[in-house]
Amino acid sequence: MKNFRNKPASSAAFFLYLSIILLSFGCSDSTDSNSGAISGQISAYEITTEGDIYVLAIKADDLAHIRNMETEAYPYKSQYAAGYRKLTGQGAYIIAGLESGKYI
Repeated sequence: MKNFRNKPASSAAFFLYLSIILLSFGCSDSTDSNSGAISGQISAYEITTEGDIYVLAIKADDLAHIRNMETEAYPYKSQYAAGYRKLTGQGAYIIAGLESGKYI
């Protein structure tokens, strides 16, 4: 396995991909229509490298831009990331302050 600590772009792309996969399985829209939040639980994975986990909320309309985001140094700062949460390990997350709409 590659050492991702020395390659921030590779690490960021890996965690973006992981986040997208986990978001599609582990989140649900908030039941409060005014909250503009997505929440979920990161718990069904095994990673052998250390590092932060970034869970991103991406508007469904921006799905075509995910590959572009993977090439950015910090995908969570991308113009296509509507919001994100940084985790230091497995656990619950909430991404608040989102506009109404569908997210991946």
